Amino acid sequence: MFELKKSTAVDCRTEVLSGRSLRKELFSPERQENKDTDDLVKIMASIGAKAVLKELHDPKKHSWEHLDSQDGPLSWKKVTDEMKKASLGKNAVNDVSERPFGGMTHQLESFTTLSGSNASAVAQARINGDFNRAESELRTKTKTKEDKHCKNGIAIDLPSELLQTAIEFAMMKTKEVRKTDQEALTKQQEHRAEKIQALKLRGIENATQQLIDSFTTMICTIL
Repeated sequence: MFELKKSTAVDCRTEVLSGRSLRKELFSPERQENKDTDDLVKIMASIGAKAVLKELHDPKKHSWEHLDSQDGPLSWKKVTDEMKKASLGKNAVNDVSERPFGGMTHQLESFTTLSGSNASAVAQARINGDFNRAESELRTKTKTKEDKHCKNGIAIDLPSELLQTAIEFAMMKTKEVRKTDQEALTKQQEHRAEKIQALKLRGIENATQQLIDSFTTMICTIL
């Protein structure tokens, strides 16, 4: 894998075998700063490995169930051959399911008035590449026309009649959508104003109580 998988360099054009370079520098450092910290990194790696093993073997967490050393019910030596065969080619992590949530969160953080449904739609469209253009891909990623990843998204390749229908429908719903979004935005602003006012009142109450406590303490001291 390290000899085949390429990634784009910082110039956004050159493709390099980053995994191979990383492994080489990790186990046989050539850069001076890496040589100077080689001994320290070994100590840190040992400490980190012990911490990871402790976490993996923690009976309060589910990871131990997958370990042969813990006789976990889902470990390789406990599962059946049928289960092993069924798991071939499947994702071992939940990145596929988590990626849309990450994209939606990024949209909501970048555009604070965007609705959750619209934010998730943008994230899903990016993941699917619905609006990708082959020409743009070729210019920015230096891919060839034969590259299977270099193709138009489904929204670009729609038949002209269907594309025109989608545009006309969107234009027809513009006023309705704007009205709904404005109402939602107004409610959001009102809620935020109420929250700020409540915080101000709470701050005044706290300040008043602190003033009363201070006067009480001062009077008690004088008496």
